[in-house]
Amino acid sequence: MEAIERLASLNGGYIRTGQLLRAEISPRAIARMVHDGDLRRVRHGTYALAPTYDALPGIARYLVAAHSVLDKLRALGQDVAGSHLTACTAHGFELLRVPGLIDVTRLDGRSGRKVAGVTYHRGRLDPAEVVSVVGRPMTDPVRAAVEGATLLEVEPASVLIWSAVRTDGGLAPYEAVRTAAHEQFRHWDGIDVARTAVDIADPRCESVGEVRSLYLFWRFGFPRPAAQQWIYTADGDLVGRVDFLWDDVGLVGEFDGLLKYGRLRPDAEEEPGDIVTSEKLREDALRRLGLEVVRITWSDLDPSNAAATAAYVQQKFNDARAIQRRRTYVARSEPL
Repeated sequence: MEAIERLASLNGGYIRTGQLLRAEISPRAIARMVHDGDLRRVRHGTYALAPTYDALPGIARYLVAAHSVLDKLRALGQDVAGSHLTACTAHGFELLRVPGLIDVTRLDGRSGRKVAGVTYHRGRLDPAEVVSVVGRPMTDPVRAAVEGATLLEVEPASVLIWSAVRTDGGLAPYEAVRTAAHEQFRHWDGIDVARTAVDIADPRCESVGEVRSLYLFWRFGFPRPAAQQWIYTADGDLVGRVDFLWDDVGLVGEFDGLLKYGRLRPDAEEEPGDIVTSEKLREDALRRLGLEVVRITWSDLDPSNAAATAAYVQQKFNDARAIQRRRTYVARSEPL
């Protein structure tokens, strides 16, 4: 078993039938190890050690399979690079679902096809658009984000684009992705979805839930809010950092019910109950400044609840407009 572990580690999590045979493990022994639950079949002729493989999240299992495909194709002399959703996975971008197919792009100009769970894309790749990720060729983050988005619907595409361009750790500059979607790759199939996703995604968002909230606002025709705004009193005292602000109507949007004041004090030691109380007090403070607050949770974003959530947000818009409180706050995109 130690020999198998070493081989799997060298490969990046998988081992091929030929390697097992060369390690003097017979076909019958391989079948027995699969039957006994010691090995997991990743793809035809490709296995992984069960304890390690079973502990991986679905997206990491997908990447093990993708690495095995790329390694095999390259060993056979095929000039390919991981692309689309496979490259997105390799770059660590957020995907709402594990891809069903492995994406590679032919670098030799040959025609595309789908075979055995692998989509062979045909496309022109500049050498600068191919980068090495853990020793395997992948399309670069900008191209991968756009081409991956073309395979998705608008909501998951928005999450994907955001994770590529996010301010706190994204690999691709937002303007570069925007230019690629709107100009460089404007003739691609599916580019309309990618463009819409780029327009929805905001690099300042800090969670998938915030991006999905932006998608909901877009879907139901709400004005686009400003993201991650710092709210101060007229005297310059900080009240909190909010996820969204519709300044023209005096409405604050919060995903998952937490204002972000606590992020200013990462060393703060508050009990959950104290946090809820603190957030309620800060929400009261926002209202005293003339703001109305709408809160959105994960369940509100469920497709079955989306229409009801949109109606709830619309009511909050109506409330904010009707109340017409005197507004005494100052909103900034950066802290004082």
